[in-house]
Amino acid sequence: MGTQPSPERDLDLVVSKCMAALGGAGHHVVAKVWEEDRAFDLALVSRAGRKAVIRCVSEPRPSDSLALATMLAEGDLTFAALVYSVGDNGTTFDTIRACHVSRVDELAALVDGET
Repeated sequence: MGTQPSPERDLDLVVSKCMAALGGAGHHVVAKVWEEDRAFDLALVSRAGRKAVIRCVSEPRPSDSLALATMLAEGDLTFAALVYSVGDNGTTFDTIRACHVSRVDELAALVDGET
């Protein structure tokens, strides 16, 4: 019998894939912040000098979108997104881009294109 991956291990996978994709796209992760008990926020400066944040979670929640939207509204960020591993590829939120970890390379390519 196989075992289910733990949420912590799953989160580690999301974070490592995000960091690899962002670095591969020329962005610089300047901070990895443990947020709550289920999320990491990756603060970055894009290759074009824009400030952004990517929240990495195992399973997305509406509160993640709200937190990211608040960061965009209150800070000097130009881009925020949510990357998750559990759920379908169709998860969407009103104002925050969300994508499955399998599509993180596409997201990394969009960081400089969003305003």
